[in-house]
This record gives sequence, C-alpha cells and structure tokens, in this order.
Amino acid sequence: PLARDSNVIKMINSFWGMESPRPVGPLVEYVGPIIGTSYDSLPSHLAEFIQQHQRVVYIAFGQMYTPSHREFQVLLTSLLEAYEHGYFDGFVWSLSKSSRQGLPKQVKTSSGKTYLVQELFDGSYTDLRFEPWSPQFAILAHDHCKLFISHGGASSIHESLYNGVPLLLHPFTSDQPANAHNIANAGVALVLNRKMHNITDTFEKLSTILLDKEGAFASNMEGMQRLVQLKSKKKHYAADIVEEVLYTVRNQSDIWHRREARENMPWIKATNWDVDLVA
Repeated sequence: PLARDSNVIKMINSFWGMESPRPVGPLVEYVGPIIGTSYDSLPSHLAEFIQQHQRVVYIAFGQMYTPSHREFQVLLTSLLEAYEHGYFDGFVWSLSKSSRQGLPKQVKTSSGKTYLVQELFDGSYTDLRFEPWSPQFAILAHDHCKLFISHGGASSIHESLYNGVPLLLHPFTSDQPANAHNIANAGVALVLNRKMHNITDTFEKLSTILLDKEGAFASNMEGMQRLVQLKSKKKHYAADIVEEVLYTVRNQSDIWHRREARENMPWIKATNWDVDLVA
C-alpha cells in the first residue's frame, strides 16, 4: 500500500491548529475544515426553545457512540448540578431512542432533588430537552448556544469551532482522543476521562467553561473561530489540486512537478552518505 500511494497527493480534511504542525512533504495537502454551504434549519419547536433560553448547552455523541450507564449518570447529574446553579438555562441532548435503553431510571443532585430520567425523555422539564435527532450545525450557529459536549469527532469539532462554541469533550475511540488533546491545548476545550471522570470533576469542567471567569475561553475561541473560518475556504483549493493533477500528470501516475529532489538522486546522495563519507 505504501508503494501504491507513494506518488499520490493526499488531501486531509483538517488544518494546523487542530493537527500538530510537522513536515509533510509536497504530496500532502491540508484542505480543511470542509464546511458545507447549506445545512438543515432548526425545526420550529427547537427554534422556539433555543430562542427562549439565553444560555443553551448542546450534547451529542454522533451516530455511533452512546454513553454507558455510568457515563450517562455522571454527565446528566453534573449537567443538572450546573443547571441548578444557574450556569446555563437549558440543554438540548441529541440521543436516539434506541440509545435510551439500559440507562439509569433516576438521578439525584446535591440539592436533594430527584429527576426521573423517563420524565426527562418525555419532555416534562421545559428547560431540558432530549431529541432523537437534532440539526447540529443550526444549533451551534445560534448565538444562545454556549457549550457543546461532544465525542470529539473531527466534523463535530470543525462545526463547533466554525461557530465559536467551546467544547467539553468526551472521547471514545479512533481519532477522538487525539482531537480532544489538540483542541484542549488550543485553549478552546476541556476533556473528560471516560474511565475516571466523576460528578465533581465533570461539574468543575462545566463550570470552568460556562463561567469563563478570566475570559480565556472567549479570547482563545475568537482567534480559533477566525482561523477555522479562514481555513474553511480551502475546500476550493482542494478542487484546484484535482485540476492541477489532471493537467500535469504524466504516464497516468507521474506527478513530476511535486517530486522531491531526492527521488532523482542516487540513494547515497539523497541520504547524505556521500557527505558523511567525505567528512
């Protein structure tokens, strides 16, 4: 596979800032984040809900990942603690109906209040909504969305940063832990440890982002949002790269104009052994 791809331009849907900068050579192009030109709009009931709440938290873990019984209990309890403290006034949690099986029946906050989970699912609490599906980009684009709790998939992070919404990341697997690490280092997110997180730690991280007492998240996000919006224009550059290859390729696979000079040298010269031997 390496030989097959050795003369192929690799276009990556990411950008420096989410990826750690490193030399990549002339056959690698970062063309992300690729943001669509149109997205589903908010349905009327969600548009009304978000408009009526000034500080909304959005929670979604993609289509493939579901919190375990313990993870759900810790996260929901922590959210309700923050809600009771007035750190936000409403949440939208996108959770498919098939993912609602095997979850705790109730949770209890430090105030002594007990919340029945089925009542939350049924919409009995006017400030707290569970939706089987939500138009993610439209929610993140709303000015009232103040925090996104996500699994840390690349597309979700791209959409959140594009709209200037800080993140609390709960990575599961694949690229998500690395994404979470890099975005946290950029100062626009905090990360939960799935195996070790507890209510105290989760509540503290929720509070840190939502209150943002020093203004660090807002300041860092302002720069990151502008970077992401600028880099999102590179999707047009990706199309240019395709045309570039079509116009210049020789013998069906030779991208000659991007070939590194060392490929035209003897091995001993390309690796500087000739210099070392003389020295």
